[in-house]
Amino acid sequence: MIMIVLGIETNRGKHVLLEKPTALCAADLDAILAACHAAAVQFMDCTMWMHHPRNAKMRATVDDKDAIGDIRTVSYLQTFLQDWNGD
Repeated sequence: MIMIVLGIETNRGKHVLLEKPTALCAADLDAILAACHAAAVQFMDCTMWMHHPRNAKMRATVDDKDAIGDIRTVSYLQTFLQDWNGD
């Protein structure tokens, strides 16, 4: 199913953002990457946001002591629901 939707969307010039796991096997991922390359669109898994240019701006803001003061602690939490039993 994902390959059908992927083909339609890449042909429309849409960039591809997939949640992990991005594919069920290496061959499927190779096909996804080939489709994106052929359509000249970007492939991103859901961790690519870390590389977005906006993060450089956030870093500059955090580093600017006049903007928000001294940083003493940074906390981060990411959660997701995992169905370990396959139910």
